[in-house]
Amino acid sequence: MFKRSLLTVITILLFLSQIAPIAPVNAATSTKLSVNGKYKVLEGEIVIKNGVSYAPFREIFEALGAYVYWDSSTQQAVAKTNGRELKVKSNRSYAYLIMGTSTKTVGIDPPYIENGSTYVPIRDVAEALGFEVNWISATQTIEINVVPTVFVHGLNSSSNTFNTAVKELSNEFSQITHRIRIAANGTLSSEKVVSGTVASPLISLEFEDNKASFYKQGVWVNRAAIYISNEFGAKNMSFVTHSMGGLALTRHIVDTNGKYVKKLVTLGSPLNGAPLANLAQLYKEGDAYRDLAIGSDAIKYHYSRRGNFPGNISVLSYAGRQEIVHPWITGKYTHTDGVVSVESAFYLSKYTSNIQCKRAYGSGHSEIQKEAAVLEDVKSFLIGETVASDGRGCTLLSDDKETEI
Repeated sequence: MFKRSLLTVITILLFLSQIAPIAPVNAATSTKLSVNGKYKVLEGEIVIKNGVSYAPFREIFEALGAYVYWDSSTQQAVAKTNGRELKVKSNRSYAYLIMGTSTKTVGIDPPYIENGSTYVPIRDVAEALGFEVNWISATQTIEINVVPTVFVHGLNSSSNTFNTAVKELSNEFSQITHRIRIAANGTLSSEKVVSGTVASPLISLEFEDNKASFYKQGVWVNRAAIYISNEFGAKNMSFVTHSMGGLALTRHIVDTNGKYVKKLVTLGSPLNGAPLANLAQLYKEGDAYRDLAIGSDAIKYHYSRRGNFPGNISVLSYAGRQEIVHPWITGKYTHTDGVVSVESAFYLSKYTSNIQCKRAYGSGHSEIQKEAAVLEDVKSFLIGETVASDGRGCTLLSDDKETEI
């Protein structure tokens, strides 16, 4: 009787094992990993644990250009890149994230060690280090991409406008990777400056026709962004602009609903026009002067489409400030950097509430993008660190407002 019962139990268990296998805690999957638009084959497999995708810490972030090491004294895996340092430890549900001079904890699904490798939750740690993460269900692919920073110059200028800024932002993880030039006929050419992987690529964008209309510049920005996206697999990028470059980005944003733009920096940009342009257009200096004139059709077009400016784009706008009197042009005393008024430099505050505004006291229009304090704020803004407020914000106080004479 006992033998018959035992045989029955074994038969039932064998049957159940065929129709309802018990899933392991850690299950290797057919999930693929794409790094900067290219598939990456890992030595250690992507593993699903409690519904979370894990992969070896070192393999992922070395592929992204980060510096990775094991701190034996604290038993932590450490990665440095993008102005950040992340420290993770096995079985701990938080990580230490160091940005600049500040350290904070970020919640993560607990890492674990297997076969000598620290397996980490892919999305948690990649986003903490400043990378973009996307899940493509159609191909069962996890995408991890860098976020390039693109520099766009202004009127009558070139990419040399940002020589100082590029030098200040460059480090072992950030450097110029491409120089893109748009010819007057709209043809794009690109010079690849470095080979290999850079965790935080810096890209210069130059317009041969630096007096082109806002419409043309908006089209050219979009053309360059498509090229950069294809080159890096990047869905988003940050833009640092000077003067009219801010209007080129504004045109791109309102015409594409902000496609490709994650963060925008405008430095002395005449977002509501500049009074000197009203005078210059009388001499038929070019399409840009027509568009830059206060009250121009191009400025009105941007404002009419301000609803297309997505609220998830973070903006940092800087105004230079010197008190210049132009009564013979405007009939007003105007606080400007010599070219752009404070009000015009902060005009994107009428497009979005996701904006920080600061003044670079004493900086003229041609120097604001070189000032050390401004560039420190730009660096902080790009890596996600808090930019210290000057207590004034985007609101024009009594000493900023233009006064009738």
